[in-house]
Amino acid sequence: VAADDGLITEMITRSGTPAVTVGTPVKKGDVLVNGYVEILNDDGETAQYLYRTADADIIAKVTYSYHDEIPMEYVKKVPTGAEKITYQVRILDYLIENPFFSPVEEPYEVVSDVSQFHFTDNFYLPVYLVRQTCVGYKNEQKTYTEKEAKRLASENLKKYLDDLEEKGIQIISKNVIIKSTGEKYVVSGDLWAHESIVSYQPTEVYDTTMQERQNENESD
Repeated sequence: VAADDGLITEMITRSGTPAVTVGTPVKKGDVLVNGYVEILNDDGETAQYLYRTADADIIAKVTYSYHDEIPMEYVKKVPTGAEKITYQVRILDYLIENPFFSPVEEPYEVVSDVSQFHFTDNFYLPVYLVRQTCVGYKNEQKTYTEKEAKRLASENLKKYLDDLEEKGIQIISKNVIIKSTGEKYVVSGDLWAHESIVSYQPTEVYDTTMQERQNENESD
């Protein structure tokens, strides 16, 4: 069955009975390939169903709606020049810290460099020297220019596209625009991709013969 809405662009059926063809628009949940094969009698009527697991490669053109918002104002961390360094020793899961060390008083970030002790190039000990640098900073209120917002929007969109491609989704076209609302930049639009939309569900089981169905219809 269809895992998503789309337009069938490629289809190779190895097992089962196709319910759609190339060029068919489908909705999520629609049956693409039935898990049975019909056996016909001499009159061309269905005499029996043979059941098997449907197997097919089905590619569809799928639409993705993209939306991203970038506030015009943001907080930027600006280094103040304040800096303090301390050292720690880690042995296996134990950490020995400097009890007399106190970091800078203002907000700070910690940058760590780790070195492992060794006797030779190939003989390393489970002992590490950790050098920690506390770097002070202050927060400053900033406002994105339109150029900066477009650059950030492009970076976010690229990351989104890269994530899709890592999942095997092939982007074929896109139509995305950026607008300013006064308080934020809104990025929105549609992306079109080619991807497999195959998912599975249990096959509906029918009567085994036409005679059985006719008898049931007559009894109604």
